Amino acid sequence: MHNFPIDTTTQISDDNRHGTMPFLDLPYEILQQIISYLLSNRDVAALSIQCRKLHVMCDMRARQKYEQIIVYSEEGHIDNVFELLMNILKSPILGQYVRRIECLVPETTDLVYKEVKYQRDLSNEEMDLVRKTVRKAGFTGSKEEQVVNMLMQRITKEGRYLDGQRNRPGTFICQALTIMLIVVSPNLTSMAFPSPIDGDWQFPLAQFLTEANASPESKPYLRLLHDVDLVYQKLWFWEAGERSFMQMNFFDSLRYLDSLLSIESVNADIVEEERYTEHDFRVGYSNISRMAIDCSSLEALPLAVLISSFKVLREFIYYAGGILSWDTPFNPRTFFRAMCRHKDTLEILDVDVACQFNLLDIGDVDRREYALQDDDSNYGPYPDKARAKFLSLVQKQHGTLKDFVALKRLSLGIDMLLYFAKGITFDRWLLPEGYEDLRLIDCLPDSLEYLCVRGYRKGKNPEHDKHMKGLLALFKSGSSSLKEVEGIEATVPFVRSPDDIEHDPRVWALRPLNDSDSESEVQSGFEGGIVSWAESEVESEVESEVESEIVSASESD
Repeated sequence: MHNFPIDTTTQISDDNRHGTMPFLDLPYEILQQIISYLLSNRDVAALSIQCRKLHVMCDMRARQKYEQIIVYSEEGHIDNVFELLMNILKSPILGQYVRRIECLVPETTDLVYKEVKYQRDLSNEEMDLVRKTVRKAGFTGSKEEQVVNMLMQRITKEGRYLDGQRNRPGTFICQALTIMLIVVSPNLTSMAFPSPIDGDWQFPLAQFLTEANASPESKPYLRLLHDVDLVYQKLWFWEAGERSFMQMNFFDSLRYLDSLLSIESVNADIVEEERYTEHDFRVGYSNISRMAIDCSSLEALPLAVLISSFKVLREFIYYAGGILSWDTPFNPRTFFRAMCRHKDTLEILDVDVACQFNLLDIGDVDRREYALQDDDSNYGPYPDKARAKFLSLVQKQHGTLKDFVALKRLSLGIDMLLYFAKGITFDRWLLPEGYEDLRLIDCLPDSLEYLCVRGYRKGKNPEHDKHMKGLLALFKSGSSSLKEVEGIEATVPFVRSPDDIEHDPRVWALRPLNDSDSESEVQSGFEGGIVSWAESEVESEVESEVESEIVSASESD
């Protein structure tokens, strides 16, 4: 839709064909409604350059300012975000411009909110707007007053890290602001927030998201949210003389999202083993269809639990690595069986578990069968019956790589690629028929367009060489759907397992803006050479005409 020409003289007939009206002569509120359906600010920018009137109506400067709002705990920044919120409450159309909200303040278990005297001076009309929005978010009674009290604070010194050495200010204020911004942003499509911390006190953002996810059809907000980043909580502690990191409550975080109407993708970093409940062993209930997990340490069972939860899975990315990940085993049999639930829909699979995958040797059947026993270790306090029922469902899944009929992009280590290609049968102890004679090129899905083979080194393993030689010949022949192949002529290394997550560039990159930054300087979605009509000679009568229409529309409301 970018840079499309608009014929502003186009005649729009009514249903009765009694008359016509030029597009730009439509009432102001109807034109605004049409523009509001454009969720991409790039598309709005393309529309705004068609004529001066549309440029004024599209209000690109305001859209750029409100497109992405980042909330973090510095007092001056909190004041700026509060000002943005009040602007939206007074002029709700500004809330339609918000596309992404980031809350970059983690929770800690030792925080319990204590109400204090208001530190903001608002008029009665402004307080009415605030309270109305808090109630719209689902907070009533004492909870309403508690959230309002959080919003009215400016000094941010409520709590500390678990180690007692560093302050964590602003948790409650930032969460309250985030909730309010979500409520007044009907076109919100993307979010970032930290995973919850287990504790005796439920934080307001967790309560808000829980209720929204429980009945999404009844909520006017979060209806368009499709992309979520779970923020790595930068909280360090020492255990047994080694530095580790706070465990992300990954499954708890997903419970805030999995039933939302438009939810599509979730991205997370630094995920460790977790405790499970009977809820987690359910199958096919989550609306999430794309998942990316990086720099994490998970065994095959929790990954199987995650994979099985999706109604439909289209993309799955998992990179193992990070502190203490070297001793976490990975069972490709359990993983692949779980993935077989999505043979008809999976489009992208990218898995790197080299640091957990050191037991597998494709050339040694006996050793492989020993290494690939299904998981039978203790995974924590979850019901044995639920686990047994879930594993029985996983065991019924079987197939080969070729069965993944929608797969377009595949990135795997050489050993895992060959294992998946040869597949598994319904019986855990039987190999597929013709196992030893299979060729990789015969096992690839017909739909595959991109293949990345990690860890292959020419001349190091005769079996690998045989398969890669055939793959290269197939690719060069042009007789398959493959458009790109990596890792044959030049080695593609496995993802590095960092010794220090703190300094690894792959770990969650979002950080608070510097003091010199502001939301108005966030440029995402505005690339592409937008023409600034504000710097050209805009005819004053055009602006006046639009302003008068705005006033008329407001009065009619």
